[in-house]
Amino acid sequence: MSIDITKPVRTRDGRKATIIATDQIVSEGGGYIYPIRARVEHPNDPRKTVEWNYLADGRWKSNDHKNHNDLVNESHWHRWLGAIAGWAA
Repeated sequence: MSIDITKPVRTRDGRKATIIATDQIVSEGGGYIYPIRARVEHPNDPRKTVEWNYLADGRWKSNDHKNHNDLVNESHWHRWLGAIAGWAA
């Protein structure tokens, strides 16, 4: 798994996310460095956001390779469908 930090991201389960830093030296245990900080739509309340640290490849936790909080790049189709949904609302 890897992400392109120059392109739009979202969480694996589709929540809005914005990368706000890529040069952190944060260690959250286990010897892993979490250089990415992102503002993410709260999983239980879309009106709120949280800020979380991520591994360089976009993973939220080092031992979970398919977590719903992981960052993934938005696909062209995801952005297009989101625009249609916003237009129809």
